Amino acid sequence: MNLLLHYLLVTVLVFGSPASKALARDEGEAAVTASSSKNKRTVRFLAVGDLPPFRQVVENGVRRELPPPAGSIPPSKISLSLADDGESELGSSSLQLGRVSAPVVFEEGAEDLVIRDAAAGGTPWVKVKPPESGDFLVVLFRDPEAKSWSRAKASVVPEGDQPGKATVLNVAPGPLAIVYGEDKIALVPGKPLVRNLAGGKPVSFQIGMPVAGGKLKRVSSMSLEQEAGERTFVVIGRADGIQPRQPLKVTVIRSAAES
Repeated sequence: MNLLLHYLLVTVLVFGSPASKALARDEGEAAVTASSSKNKRTVRFLAVGDLPPFRQVVENGVRRELPPPAGSIPPSKISLSLADDGESELGSSSLQLGRVSAPVVFEEGAEDLVIRDAAAGGTPWVKVKPPESGDFLVVLFRDPEAKSWSRAKASVVPEGDQPGKATVLNVAPGPLAIVYGEDKIALVPGKPLVRNLAGGKPVSFQIGMPVAGGKLKRVSSMSLEQEAGERTFVVIGRADGIQPRQPLKVTVIRSAAES
């Protein structure tokens, strides 16, 4: 039973007795202690995709950049709230394509969360289900059917401190195949893959996607490398720009991690 509810019931049922007052006081103090001792967790956000083309006009001999078309970039400012309580804001953060946001800190729990477009008056944007515990990263990408950031999808990745590790996430519409060093691995959408990546030791990394006839077409080949004490996060998604050269876009994020 919820401690606060228990406290209220005890107070109502046996109000007036000195012993009951002491019991109610103890229960209330226990509820406050339990509430204040909840673990804190953090969530960060990463929006992936292509930037819209740069546009400008010349007015009176002065060049002026035009704003991006509607729906071509994610909201620049977002807020976070519980799914069943839109009035209570847990925190807010800025959002920029290809960059991990500052963390939002809130109390431990597994309630569904709603990301809101703060620039649009807190309009609900994306709903996410966090892991039961621990810090996590929310990867955001355009809905392939909508082709607009007004409708986005999200993939949640637990984010512990993992120095010497590389995490690979597929947010493309379908399964992919990768070659990580010597290992050939099927990569299904939304399921993170964690592999060792020692500091100062590059690992070859290739990405293939299925084509007609049951074959694979290699669409990207690179090396992954990091320093000791770092971790690497790789997101593979649909290239959503205008006439992209390749069907997939790869975003690589390196960051320091505590041992």
